Amino acid sequence: MKGKKGQEKVERQFQEDILSGMWEWRLQHPKATFVEIEAEMEKRIARLRALMLEEIIGLSSAADWPEGEAIDCPQCGAEVQRGGKQQRKLQASGGSEIEIEREYAECPACGAGFFPLDEELQLLAGSLCPHQYEGLVRLSSWMPFGKAAQTLRELLGVSVSKASARRDTEAAGAAYVALQREAADQIAREAPEEPAGMERALLSVDGAIVPLVQGEWAEVKTVVVGEVQRKVDGTGQSVVVTENLSYFSRLVDAQRFQHLALSELHRRGLGRCGQVAAVMDGADWQQGFVDYHRPDAVRILDFPHAGQRITAIGQVLLGEGSPACHQWIEPRLHQLKHDGPTHLLAELHGLQSEHPHISLIQENLAYLDKRIAQMQYPLFQQQGWPIGSGSVESANKLVVEARLKGAGMHWQRNNVDPLLALRNILCSDRWDQDWPCIAQRLRMQTWEKRIALRVKHRAVADLPLAA
Repeated sequence: MKGKKGQEKVERQFQEDILSGMWEWRLQHPKATFVEIEAEMEKRIARLRALMLEEIIGLSSAADWPEGEAIDCPQCGAEVQRGGKQQRKLQASGGSEIEIEREYAECPACGAGFFPLDEELQLLAGSLCPHQYEGLVRLSSWMPFGKAAQTLRELLGVSVSKASARRDTEAAGAAYVALQREAADQIAREAPEEPAGMERALLSVDGAIVPLVQGEWAEVKTVVVGEVQRKVDGTGQSVVVTENLSYFSRLVDAQRFQHLALSELHRRGLGRCGQVAAVMDGADWQQGFVDYHRPDAVRILDFPHAGQRITAIGQVLLGEGSPACHQWIEPRLHQLKHDGPTHLLAELHGLQSEHPHISLIQENLAYLDKRIAQMQYPLFQQQGWPIGSGSVESANKLVVEARLKGAGMHWQRNNVDPLLALRNILCSDRWDQDWPCIAQRLRMQTWEKRIALRVKHRAVADLPLAA
């Protein structure tokens, strides 16, 4: 009977507000623009949507808890007790308010307190409907919190504060950080079989500096995994491309980073890839990362980094920016790329002998000597590998700096990783797959907080009264 009455109410509202109401509004606004007509229509549809949601939710079995019907606690399985009905207001698209009434349940065994209807509807904490909550977090992962709140209001008519946008986004990101940390711990502990990997994979790691509060700066480390393929470009030339990129970033030390990255590298099946090339700038911590995850990888020194060392030698000898310097550098970079490092390094050693007092030549030459095996560029290109670490350098800009290095931004250290985690799944095009896991973890955290709060209240209630 309740459903029948609700249906009649919605139909009546539709006829009065949408059909008759819009005709009457149009007669009163004969020169309204398309945008004005559409806005008025959306406002009325939003009210009808909220009404329908209230009525449809009211048909839920958890919304109408019949007397004498038992409900078991999801935590321990014991039969729960009624705790009285309470109202909850939610904000839906268009800014319309949805009001639902639900029964509170208390478990005498484990102390859990919850609303069965909230659990059935999988509602998140706060006043936003699940879709609006997700939209707010997603926008805040792309843009500053205040701008995200403003955009949500302009697109969906949902009002939320900048502080709420920050709080909800950081909570969602922290939930995903925890999920990935647990996954990495489990992989390290149990060594489960990896999924099938790619035939040829690129692995690249690098760091980017982000601003923290009180003038501090810290390095965010990022690893990129991609699939290397040969393709034919528009001119008919065979080119090497890296596709299907995914990212993992954290503000931690090198040893911790290589452990936490297990969650992403295991997901990509790095250990079961046919061949892997590690293209990097040659830092020692990066070599340790490759040693840990794929020691047999082909190691390639990023060609622009090698070029920077050669350029530095030319500048100190011939003067930075001089025509002679440019004429000296270009053919040597060409030689390195197409002939390899042997003859070039022999020439540079000769220059070092001629100028033993210039420490900069010795410093850069020592760097190159240490990485001869990683500069066999003709061989690497023949094998179909990229020789530049543009993927991870682009990741530094796209994943890290585009969101964390805006004008005037300074971050609390413990809030960096949550935002990085969300940026990773956004830029890896995995939001739709991973958001349900984040939402589930957030609901679980709300459940745990309720239990902890009830335990605390019970402890206070059991204290003896003061004289």
